[in-house]
Amino acid sequence: MADRHVKIGTCLLLVLLSANPISAQEGSWGLRVFPHAGLHLPQRNLGKNAVEIQFQSALQVVAQVENSPTVGGGLELFLGGNDFRIRGQFSTTVGSTARGVLGLCESGRLEFANQELCAVDTETDAQIIDGTAELVFVTGNPDRWIRPLITLGVGVRSFDFDSESLQCLTFGNELSDEYKICDQAKEILENPSVNPSLTFGLGLEADRGLLSGFVRLAALSASYTGGSGLADGGRQVDLYLTGGVSVRMR
Repeated sequence: MADRHVKIGTCLLLVLLSANPISAQEGSWGLRVFPHAGLHLPQRNLGKNAVEIQFQSALQVVAQVENSPTVGGGLELFLGGNDFRIRGQFSTTVGSTARGVLGLCESGRLEFANQELCAVDTETDAQIIDGTAELVFVTGNPDRWIRPLITLGVGVRSFDFDSESLQCLTFGNELSDEYKICDQAKEILENPSVNPSLTFGLGLEADRGLLSGFVRLAALSASYTGGSGLADGGRQVDLYLTGGVSVRMR
């Protein structure tokens, strides 16, 4: 009896995985929900700030967000078929950090003798949250399990930095070069704001009707307009390498 139940359960599972509810509902709408996870890979500095050290002016301190894991989720709305969808999703970095360094040290072009200043490396907790609305275009032969997809979208991005945890006096008094580097880096991370974003992605999808899996490489562009004092934020271009499994709800 137990073997019979196992066989029946196995058959039902195979039927669900091989069924294609899309064809049964061709011309109607459908809905998928999905979690996703992957890597957040920033490609540019958050911003810069001027600093005067060792009797030199016009030097820069830069701040950047480090590579980190990312998690999120969303839903997809089908409109009359499987080749075009509207997707809404969110993602957040996990365990991310932001760091500030003297720009010459970060670029490897040290132009003054006091190289120990490169050891002044300020680091604090960071979190980046993205919410996007995207158009999804699935291409290739509809009879194939695995098909390419293209995504285009707009959204909003928010930054959060624990800049108050940076205690610059631990690097020296307020007249020391080490303190100045830390203080200017801290200014870049203060007053983060919410900004609009644009995203473009390429990926692959393996569709089995009820369940489907996907991987995607996406580029997201958004400005960072935070900072205080003379800090100057810059336009961010970040890469996201993510994958997930979606479940057909209708």
